[in-house]
Amino acid sequence: MDREIKFRGKRSANGEWLYGDLMNDNIGGCYIYPIDSENLFKENAVIPDTIGQYIGIKDKNGVEIYEGDILRSDQYPFSDTEDGVYDNYLVEVCWSKESCCFFGYAFKHPDSKVLGLSEGDTVECDTFMDRGLYVVGNIHDNPELTKKEEQQ
Repeated sequence: MDREIKFRGKRSANGEWLYGDLMNDNIGGCYIYPIDSENLFKENAVIPDTIGQYIGIKDKNGVEIYEGDILRSDQYPFSDTEDGVYDNYLVEVCWSKESCCFFGYAFKHPDSKVLGLSEGDTVECDTFMDRGLYVVGNIHDNPELTKKEEQQ
């Protein structure tokens, strides 16, 4: 397999991000085993809701993209709205159970850059690079970015 398989999750003890292999125990615990760590379980317990898989590609700046990341583009859109006004959107990286693949879900945010998407549109991972998308945060550390507020 050519694709690197790894995960990230926030450490239960202090909220620090851990990157590496995902492991589960038989009582509901989740752990990230960092490649450079010798501690296997207790010290590497992570909050299950923060676990996200590396999607196998990097953004335009060379940053690894994980499930739960929020992406933005500085490029102008590929299409505009009917009235000629560009809408502003961010993209959240999500997993589709139906399609068994990662995708970007666009949502409206007044501070985001222009992507030329409609709210609820999806973007295939292959186009992340084509659209010049880059990581600006994630749904766990930057929940304010996911606010679906209308522009004033």
